[in-house]
Amino acid sequence: MGKSFILVLATNMKRLRFMAMYEQDFVLQWVMSIPAAEELAGRERFEFALVEFDSDPSEAMAFCQSLKKIQPRTRVIFLKTGDTPLPDDFCADLVLEADLSEDELGACLHDYIRMSA
Repeated sequence: MGKSFILVLATNMKRLRFMAMYEQDFVLQWVMSIPAAEELAGRERFEFALVEFDSDPSEAMAFCQSLKKIQPRTRVIFLKTGDTPLPDDFCADLVLEADLSEDELGACLHDYIRMSA
């Protein structure tokens, strides 16, 4: 299995270190805004998109729907705390706790890849 490319749309994801995730076979590319994420997704292919959900749930939902049109095969993962409720019609493929460590996030992503194969 090769590297998986991940689009990271979040303002507070500096805790994810590029090299630590790269060593787990994930290549991260950060963007700070939805327009930047949509532009990048129009040019490059991503297996996953990590989206910070809590800061603006309606924007996270809108981006998820937009990304699914641009790259239908990209799996969208919302990172959220337990405090923020998910709407009934959320479009993410997976929802994970926002405070996972790099190792925990990598393990969840590898499990998801294995289950999807």
